[in-house]
Amino acid sequence: MHIKLSTLGEMLESQSSFLLDPEGFSNHGPMVLIALAKMGASEQQLRTYLTNSNQENRFHSELAQAKKLSITQQTWPQQLNQTDNFSQLQIFFKNWITQTSADQVLIEVLNQIPAAPASVAFHAIIRLAYGLEVNHSGEIAAGLAALVVGNLPISIEFRNKEPAANVLDGLAALSTEMKGFDTQEINITDRIRAVVADPRFARTVPAMPLHDDLLDEMAKTAIVIYSQTHNFTALHMVTGLHAARLVFSRLPISLIKQFMPSLWLAYCAAYASIGAPQIAPKILTAEPTAAPSKHLNNQPWEALFAQTLNSQRDHMIKMIYTCHQEYLRDPSPLYLDSANAILAS
Repeated sequence: MHIKLSTLGEMLESQSSFLLDPEGFSNHGPMVLIALAKMGASEQQLRTYLTNSNQENRFHSELAQAKKLSITQQTWPQQLNQTDNFSQLQIFFKNWITQTSADQVLIEVLNQIPAAPASVAFHAIIRLAYGLEVNHSGEIAAGLAALVVGNLPISIEFRNKEPAANVLDGLAALSTEMKGFDTQEINITDRIRAVVADPRFARTVPAMPLHDDLLDEMAKTAIVIYSQTHNFTALHMVTGLHAARLVFSRLPISLIKQFMPSLWLAYCAAYASIGAPQIAPKILTAEPTAAPSKHLNNQPWEALFAQTLNSQRDHMIKMIYTCHQEYLRDPSPLYLDSANAILAS
């Protein structure tokens, strides 16, 4: 990251006055600024993005109005699903972090709210993760506030369910029952709600596989699904899992274990919401990392970054950043394929 953290922090602060849209939209500006900075953007490139982003965000988000609301460490859980109070809760969490530490507030908040990684169409956990990456108290607070006021838990009891043998088998069971699922809903949050309301989902979704490397397995399969469908929700499965990995790096093992069943349910619901497409047979019999690259003329990462840094396409920027970060961990050609494909789209 070439830009000074203090300069990036100043830009992030300028975004803190945007509301969380009650329809499930999120201000992407802070997340994109962090992704661009991590990919090597210059200060001028970030300021250009910020200027254009602020103009576009006014179409989706109104600047928060001053509002008097007394929130304390005893009463903040009462803000669950109170979307209008996002800004005030963000301020409270930021002050709390300043008085203690980001890790303490992170653990205390996640211990007291329903685990709900799909909240705000996965953007709450993504914003939290990116804030943690650059240790910005305002963005950590914003991510936590979004997880609270936009909380979207999926409550399905696993007690009498058999765990899936692996991720692919679990998704195959869902595909058998829910392939072709469709809804008139447009945004991701409402589509996931529609899946959860369908009795087939609760009946069919298996308990999560009992693997120590389950998160890695889910990530490998998510990039397969995206490369096969180029679906917008599948994109959020990829970026959301990367975010979960970043958040988990700051949590105790006990809290990760508490969170994982909810992450599995959110992942399965997102997959079902795009029609539970059957995954290509050749992928079912091989590790996703063994899949050959589709494109011999793929641009390398450096060339992708050079074009991305001057873009205003929020989801494309975050997806290319995520694909590169996941590629460094697991060099599947599907990450480079997917990054090239979304840039060309």
